[in-house]
Amino acid sequence: MRRATLSDLLHGKAALTPEMALRIEKGLSDRDMDHLLRMQLAYDVAKNREERRAGPLDSALRPA
Repeated sequence: MRRATLSDLLHGKAALTPEMALRIEKGLSDRDMDHLLRMQLAYDVAKNREERRAGPLDSALRPA
């Protein structure tokens, strides 16, 4: 993994991909790839909920 990619990940400028999680798992034997990806998913869901609260729902998502 490039240094710039790791920096972007650590500074919240990039999301964790399955490939990155696997590389981290190989480099850090105490970190499980599945756990890292669950953490990324939880972050993505929380961020999405926050964004949805901040703005109006898209018309395609509104009930008819």
